[in-house]
Amino acid sequence: MEYQRKDNFFFLRLERGEEITQAVKALCKRENIIAATVSGIGATDCVTVGLYDTKEKQYVANTYTKDMEITSLSGNISQKDGEEYLHLHITVADSSNRVLGGHLTHCIVSVTAEIVITAFPVETNRVRDKDTGINLLHFPKGTVLK
Repeated sequence: MEYQRKDNFFFLRLERGEEITQAVKALCKRENIIAATVSGIGATDCVTVGLYDTKEKQYVANTYTKDMEITSLSGNISQKDGEEYLHLHITVADSSNRVLGGHLTHCIVSVTAEIVITAFPVETNRVRDKDTGINLLHFPKGTVLK
C-alpha cells in the first residue's frame, strides 16, 4: 500500500494481492484514524460479500472468484471496544456487466484499488443492539440531538 496524507484526507493505492479490509485497518492503526468515511474503486478477482439475515441475526456471505471491477466501495470507520471497526459495502461487476454487492467481508485486489478516506475527530463506538443483533453506532452522552 502506498498513500498520501493531507490534513484529514488519505489517498491510498493498494497493489495486486493486498486485501482491502486489512489494508484499511492497518492505515487506521498507523495514522490513529478513529472515525472516517471511505470511498473507492479498483479491481478484484476474489470478493466475499454478505447480507444481514434479520431473522437469524447473522450475515450470510458468498465468495466470488473471477475478474471483476470494483465499481463502488463505500462506508465508514468507527470504533468497537477500542479497535477499528469497518462498515463497508461494495459493488462489483463482471465482464458480462452482472453486478454483485453487499456488506464487504473480504476483497483481494487483482490489479489496483484507489481508496479515499476522510477522517473526522469525533468519538464513536459500536454497541450490539439486542433487538437486531447489529453493532450500531453509539455516541457519547451529550452529543446526540433529538
